[in-house]
Amino acid sequence: MGDLGIVSFNVRGLNTSNKRYHVTDIVKKLKASIVFFQETHFKQTKIPKLPTKQYSSWYHSCHPTSASKGVSIAIHKSLPLKVLKQYADKEGRLLFLRVQLYTTRLTLANIYAPNHDQIPWLLRALDSLQLFADGPIVLGGDLNVTLNPLLDSSTSKFSISNLALAKLRSKLSDLSLVDAWRTWNPSARDYSFFSQVHNSHQRLDYLLIHKT
Repeated sequence: MGDLGIVSFNVRGLNTSNKRYHVTDIVKKLKASIVFFQETHFKQTKIPKLPTKQYSSWYHSCHPTSASKGVSIAIHKSLPLKVLKQYADKEGRLLFLRVQLYTTRLTLANIYAPNHDQIPWLLRALDSLQLFADGPIVLGGDLNVTLNPLLDSSTSKFSISNLALAKLRSKLSDLSLVDAWRTWNPSARDYSFFSQVHNSHQRLDYLLIHKT
């Protein structure tokens, strides 16, 4: 199948043209074939596109009335990917695509978890994904949790209990999903979010891929 560039990106809104041009420049430089966007803030009645013809196929999950939440998946025009089935929730937090790339079946999953009661919500979302999936899963998203507080938080602490996090990690293991960046950087520290409430840096954004 060759190299496949996949980017997961919390954009915190894509409703201004300047933001869309900036994001377009980033994904071009990263040579992304597939892009998972979280927090697009698109409404179902108004969904703009990136200002480029390179990402010609877009799939969305949007909140029906509010310009909040929202997840999207953009596919580069050069990628011979066929979407066989899709699922989008009603809150703009989940988007699953069952796809075929050449002769390989894959499932693409984009998740934007809430910032409260994350573990029960994520476990339900992963149950739904397990029922939907066909072939290896690629999951990108803002999970709003640190999977490994010792390394993924600058204070080595997180507000969710270790027992709850263990349940989430066990479910990810059941789906044969591993943290791609952590696999290649087993002891490194890098963060994607600063919490003013906890005065700490945290890694809440992940790209999880099949362990093989």
